[in-house]
Amino acid sequence: MGTFKYSRLATEEDFRGYKVEYDHYREMNDDVKELIEQDKFKEAMNLFSKSNGLGIAVANKYCREYQKYVFAKRDFEDGKMVFISY
Repeated sequence: MGTFKYSRLATEEDFRGYKVEYDHYREMNDDVKELIEQDKFKEAMNLFSKSNGLGIAVANKYCREYQKYVFAKRDFEDGKMVFISY
């Protein structure tokens, strides 16, 4: 038997802030988020890595998570259908 995944259409409430937690409930800082929002991913990843003492692979994982949120939010704001998994 396969794994079932469920999704629903996103609402405006789904895009009211997004927290990226790492290392026992620490949150990604706003400077890193801003760089990702400006499509400066490499700079964001380097800043996140250096400011938290994390390796690039770990920083990449968390930055990609926030980047996915940013892309979904942009699509939603452009009127595209966006789905949320649950």
